[in-house]
Amino acid sequence: MIPSKFRARIEEAKQQGLKELDLSNDYETDDIDKLKEIPPEVFELEQLESLKLSRNNITTIPQDIARLQHLKSLDLWGNQLREFPHVLGNLPNLVVLRLWLSSLKSLPGWLYQIKDLSLDLSWNRITNLPESIGQLSNLTLLNFGFNQITKLPESITNLSNLTRLYLCGNKIRNLPESMGQLSNLTRLDLGVNQT
Repeated sequence: MIPSKFRARIEEAKQQGLKELDLSNDYETDDIDKLKEIPPEVFELEQLESLKLSRNNITTIPQDIARLQHLKSLDLWGNQLREFPHVLGNLPNLVVLRLWLSSLKSLPGWLYQIKDLSLDLSWNRITNLPESIGQLSNLTLLNFGFNQITKLPESITNLSNLTRLYLCGNKIRNLPESMGQLSNLTRLDLGVNQT
């Protein structure tokens, strides 16, 4: 059952060929008015460049999202996702991905395939970062604040375009010595760690 407010927004996006669709909720929204899944009609809007689905009760991302080949920005934060949605690797133009405040525990090794990504995975349950994170060569923002990360992979020093790195609220004791090679880094937040 799609709440009527969302049905109207989907229809408007379809009729007007809109490139942005916002199906988010605010903090006061009752659970009964939240989406439990992405409405199938959304995947017919192949012109979409921005899709906002924050503060819902979505647990999985269906394969059909790969139909949104023009999608550049995807907000999924504040949902009930327990596993990283692997299908997101099939979105070649994705540059902003917000998955914070979910229940994610790990990252897939294929994440490096998305080259130009701004990634916010704060407030999850991630315990470690894969070495492949170092292959996100054009990454400028990386937010892993308030997870359960204990150490950083050496490959993080390959992120030469990184300007902002947020690692506050983790369990990190030591940093790779080569962190000084991140010459474009203007903001590093390591507060509330075990360093």
